Amino acid sequence: MAICGKTAVQHFGADRLMLHASSLALTHPFTGEPLIIRAGLDRVWQQLAQ
Repeated sequence: MAICGKTAVQHFGADRLMLHASSLALTHPFTGEPLIIRAGLDRVWQQLAQ
């Protein structure tokens, strides 16, 4: 069952869209080298993971 819209707010208690990119890979515009940016989970995602 997909949870979306107001149901997600009610279910998770989050007041925002629950999207997360753990990593983003692209080519550096000047050097041409691969660039990978990683991000950890914020407080809301950490609470949901428990």
